[in-house]
Amino acid sequence: MKKLNMLATGENLSDIKAAAKKLAAQGVTTKAAALAEAAAKHGAATWAELKSRGWSLDEDGDISAAAACEMPESNVKIQVYSPLIELDEYIDLDETWSVNVSLSTRYTPYLYVSFVSADEGSNFDLSADQKEAFEKAIETGSKADAIVAQAALIEDVMGWFDKDWVEMTTADICNLQRLEMGIKDEDLFWRRPDIGGYGNGEQCLKVYDAGDGTMLVCIEDSNLFEEEEDPYGCITYKQYDDVEHTPDNYARMEKAFLIAADIQVPFAGSRSHMDQPW
Repeated sequence: MKKLNMLATGENLSDIKAAAKKLAAQGVTTKAAALAEAAAKHGAATWAELKSRGWSLDEDGDISAAAACEMPESNVKIQVYSPLIELDEYIDLDETWSVNVSLSTRYTPYLYVSFVSADEGSNFDLSADQKEAFEKAIETGSKADAIVAQAALIEDVMGWFDKDWVEMTTADICNLQRLEMGIKDEDLFWRRPDIGGYGNGEQCLKVYDAGDGTMLVCIEDSNLFEEEEDPYGCITYKQYDDVEHTPDNYARMEKAFLIAADIQVPFAGSRSHMDQPW
């Protein structure tokens, strides 16, 4: 599997690492500095970032990268999976191609990129470089060449696809914001104890500890996100403490959190416990 850990440019990450190690062994520089230099040479700020952009074949037969692509209008670099295209000598590289991009944020957020028939997704034509890469993969029959060709294609698609392609719920939006802020599930600080969870469009307000005196207030539900305003906002620890804790009236607490975080409701046109008369 390590031998298939490739950059979209066709370079093997293990070869780059070996070259850096050899340079360090010569006493010219340290291994860390050599890796940093190698990463910069390939357009990455750190070796860890460059490594995360390596594409490989997983046990399910999908090509994947830990953080090869950035969500549009976001600073989040996200995992990407794509079923490896079955290449054969009959594939028509001059035909119109089509792609679907879907998002999952249930656990670790990732994009799933699939190439489909021309009437099922967003259409595009292969460039000369893309055709050349796939022609090479077909000729050699090499899995590594196939990974490189498809990875380069996906990275190009990620350069022009629009976030509006992807159907996202408010829970998805909040999960991506949490990812950007480094907030984990265990950072959940408050939610209504009398609401078991969200589903069927029911909205649920959650407050997460974001550290450094900041808390993230999120509205999470399973409805598609169709609003212009974000379903989240930040408050300070003091603003959290200033909310009167009233176990006999959780709706009142929710309203206070929403006002403090400057969040507008309702979202996605749903009627729930959050948009009932106070």
